Amino acid sequence: MHRRDVMLGYVLGVVGVAAFGITVPATRAAVQHLPADLVGTGRGLAAALCAAMLLFTLAERWPTPEQRRRLWWVVAGVVIGFPWLTAIALQELPAVHGAVVVGVLPLVTAIVAVLRAGERPSPAFWLAGIAGTVGVLVFVLRAGGAGFRFEDSLLIVAVVLCALAYAEGGRLAREMGGWQVISWALVMGAPLLAIPTLMVLLRGPIEAPAEAWATFAFLVLGPQFLAFFAWYRAMALIGIARASQIQLMQIFVSLGIAAWWLGETLEPDIVFFALWVLAAVLVGQRARVKLQTVR
Repeated sequence: MHRRDVMLGYVLGVVGVAAFGITVPATRAAVQHLPADLVGTGRGLAAALCAAMLLFTLAERWPTPEQRRRLWWVVAGVVIGFPWLTAIALQELPAVHGAVVVGVLPLVTAIVAVLRAGERPSPAFWLAGIAGTVGVLVFVLRAGGAGFRFEDSLLIVAVVLCALAYAEGGRLAREMGGWQVISWALVMGAPLLAIPTLMVLLRGPIEAPAEAWATFAFLVLGPQFLAFFAWYRAMALIGIARASQIQLMQIFVSLGIAAWWLGETLEPDIVFFALWVLAAVLVGQRARVKLQTVR
């Protein structure tokens, strides 16, 4: 693999993680004024319309039957599961709490990459990933506040589904291209999203401030659609496991945005844990990961 491709993969990974880091606080802000079902399923349906227009305009070929079968993992994880479950959980949980629970996503993604994508990280990679995740978990115990709740279980299921979608989507991106993966997944999931979204809309007019609708629009175009262009391409270039290490920084993006945007309180030792996790990311990026051939 060329060094330029590796650098591009890291840059795209950081872009994707930055967008994903805003997802939890943005979802928390949106569900304060909009129905959680609308935020959880409506954003995917709206993104599917954008994806369909893009695919139609560029006359993209339909995925093969085998690719469509694998795309259902992406649909289940990042089109339906993660958005819907996090929207429900964040009705009750503060964004800070949600961010730290979702912080275990990188390690889960690395495990799934080994099981499904055939990647073989070195021991140094695993040590770095475990060290970073331990930092996240210690932070949860110190800053999580109210302990484990039912909503936490929803977030954990969301994390597992998301990790599966990342791993399968990363594999497919080597064959189809990153933006094609998320676009076809959104189009395939649209019929499943249409029914609950329409049920919400049929209940009656939804009154919400313009800021809530602007946040919803951001969730549609950013984390639900365009961010995956960068993220799946990054996974195709540098591998799923290594890209997951970059995502260790997502928790701190989420915490910073939650504090700035929502006024949620952060513990003063956030800098210490940020440096802990960033150090683990740097070590993980340098560790050897055996990848499948990138097409």
